[in-house]
Amino acid sequence: MKLANERWLFRDINLSVDKGQVLVLRGPSGAGKTTLLKCLAELVPYESGTSTLHGKKASDYGIPSWRSKVMYVPQRAAIHPGSPMDLFEMAKKFQSQKGKSFGDPTKIGMEWHLSESHFTESWRYYAMNHPADPIGAADDDATQITMFA
Repeated sequence: MKLANERWLFRDINLSVDKGQVLVLRGPSGAGKTTLLKCLAELVPYESGTSTLHGKKASDYGIPSWRSKVMYVPQRAAIHPGSPMDLFEMAKKFQSQKGKSFGDPTKIGMEWHLSESHFTESWRYYAMNHPADPIGAADDDATQITMFA
C-alpha cells in the first residue's frame, strides 16, 4: 500500500479476515498499524493497493456505503461535543443511513440496564469519569495492539 505522499506503508501483503475471525495487528509505535486501518476504512488516501469487502472495492460500494461497513475505531476515545444522543441524531442524517428505520436508543439501552442519562450525559463526563478500556491499557511506549473482526 503506497500512500499519497509517495511513502510505502506496506509492500506485498495479502490478508483476509473471515466473519467471526479476530486478527491482531501488532508492531512498534510508528510502524503504520493505525495508518493501515485508516486506509482500509478509506480515511487516508493511498495511491496503490486494493481493499475489498466480499470481492468488491470501496468504489463499487460508494464511499458512504463502504464506510458504513468498514469502520476505524480509535484506540483512545476522542472527546466530542454533545452527548451520545446528539451523535445518534447526527448519524441518522448520514447519506448511508437514509431510508433506514431506527429504534429509540434509550429503550434499547434499557434492555441492557442503561438509564436515559447514559445517552444524555456529555462525552466529556464519560471520558473524565471512567477508567481506560482494557485494550488501551495493553499499550506501552513500544507496542500498540489493534484488533478487528
